[in-house]
Amino acid sequence: MSLGEFENLEIQYTRLVNTPLILAIFLCSAVKFIGVSKKLDRIRNYVFGEVLGVKLHQIMESGTTWITLATNFVRVDPESVSGYEVLPIHKWGMFMNSINSWLESDIAYDNEFLPMRCLLAVFFSYLVPVVASNLPDKAWEVAVDLCLNNLSTAQVESQDLELKYFSMKLFIVLCKHVNEEVFVLWNESKASIVEELVDLMINKEIEIHNMRLNNQPVLLSNELFERILIKTTLPKSFVGHKVDKFYDLLSTSKFLNLQRVATSYLNKLCYRISVAKTKLGDSDDNLAQSINLPPLLLSNIHDGVKFETALEEEDFSTAARYLWSWLLIFDHFKDTTYSIKAEYINQLKAEGTIDILLHVIFNSVDVSDTNFLKKLVVTPLAKLAKATPDNCLIQEILVKDGCIGETTSFEMPLFYSFIFIIFLSSIWGRLFSNGSMRSVICN
Repeated sequence: MSLGEFENLEIQYTRLVNTPLILAIFLCSAVKFIGVSKKLDRIRNYVFGEVLGVKLHQIMESGTTWITLATNFVRVDPESVSGYEVLPIHKWGMFMNSINSWLESDIAYDNEFLPMRCLLAVFFSYLVPVVASNLPDKAWEVAVDLCLNNLSTAQVESQDLELKYFSMKLFIVLCKHVNEEVFVLWNESKASIVEELVDLMINKEIEIHNMRLNNQPVLLSNELFERILIKTTLPKSFVGHKVDKFYDLLSTSKFLNLQRVATSYLNKLCYRISVAKTKLGDSDDNLAQSINLPPLLLSNIHDGVKFETALEEEDFSTAARYLWSWLLIFDHFKDTTYSIKAEYINQLKAEGTIDILLHVIFNSVDVSDTNFLKKLVVTPLAKLAKATPDNCLIQEILVKDGCIGETTSFEMPLFYSFIFIIFLSSIWGRLFSNGSMRSVICN
């Protein structure tokens, strides 16, 4: 149907606005004409006017109705309706003041208000991309405060997945479209929101509830956590204060997304710790005797058979726990003194975990297969040239890349990197009583 044909339809719009459910159905079916139809423009003005007219005692009745209908008028493709004026610029201030009064009302933190928080998060998620250039400072303030307060509320409403999910979607939209020249407090607000997200991710009560459900809404929510946090840099002090919770998340979570995020932060922290210990070790070699690897990491690497079984059964969280725990352990080896490396090796030998790791690797990898090693090369090889560790993926393993179960792109680079790091520890010969295994590796 063309726009002209739509405009010529004899529709009783006056009757439609008196039956909100039918109006909502109509708007969903006429979405391609929103922003271009003059008749729908009049309906839009009426709906937004009704939002302004909602009294505080009507928020959870007519308020939910009109904000839902208003959302239909912003659920459009911004590129297909360029120049679309949802509201005149001078009316945005009044509209945002009205929404803000709802968020400051006496019921704003009651359970009955949670659906409204979700509806408003959805509304702003669609609104911002459409009219970002015309929104005043007050609009950004309301949207950002809504996002932050929603996530704070989700800390105590552990079973409210919708609130968490729609608030994270809103945060992604804000990050993409926020006008920092208008809303100058964005960087501070963003940092606060990220900290709320991290606290949500490591919230034990929420994790237990989600593991019990383990359904599609939980998985979608966890995907958003990974999407946001895997590329976000946290303050060192903040990560340091949460380090035990990150280790716990890696060790107990059934969700690969959350394990990946926790490992990513620990990956950076472990390296900083190793460097700090080295600086101390320069003046006191006896320090090495008091240095211990994190107990949870040692616990995670005890059972190599469990790892191999997990891969066969596609239990990727268990497999990831084993691999990423080893990755973090070897992060402690980087740029450290010989005495500290030796102490770490002694701890691993005492637990018998190195032999277990090497058996896992050699059950999975044919280290004599040079063709496979060439698949890991990051720079072109000259004809007849050999792949060596310094030009392979094993030089830098990025936790955020690859998936457990993708042999070439994930497990194998990790395995080769483990062998390479052990070899460079300068105490290779002390590690194995099994001479044949040592011979295979060295060759």
